[in-house]
Amino acid sequence: MYNFTRKELVGSLCCPALTILWCIIRVLTDLSWGAEFTGKGFFRLTPFIAFFVGGFLPIILTSACKIHTEHYLKKRLILIVIVYVFNGFIGLIGVPVVMFALYMTVGIGAVIYQLLKVQDEDTSGGERAVIMLSDPIVYWTIYHFIFWIIKL
Repeated sequence: MYNFTRKELVGSLCCPALTILWCIIRVLTDLSWGAEFTGKGFFRLTPFIAFFVGGFLPIILTSACKIHTEHYLKKRLILIVIVYVFNGFIGLIGVPVVMFALYMTVGIGAVIYQLLKVQDEDTSGGERAVIMLSDPIVYWTIYHFIFWIIKL
């Protein structure tokens, strides 16, 4: 492994940064709606766990172990945007059971797609770990799953 150029470092840290950004926005949104995190126990902790496991830990692994994931960035960002847009449309449906099923289908499908198509046979174990830990889609799916289980 070799040192990062500035471009490689930014590319490798983009998805952990997006996960941290989602966590911050999620907490601020929940607080601004006057919610006490609309649930109990683990649900309230999901953004904080995602912050550390999906943001902070991959940043440490990337910088300390010099794990390069920048060459996967384009495919990952395209997938994140597609899932984000789909989730926006799903939010317009308004039928809780249908929304839950669609959120889970899109989230789990995106994670499986990422495992099969974004990563390849040359992807090292460290790269796989950083890619999956820093994937915002994983945390969106977990968040939606817990939210809808509490709500339903």
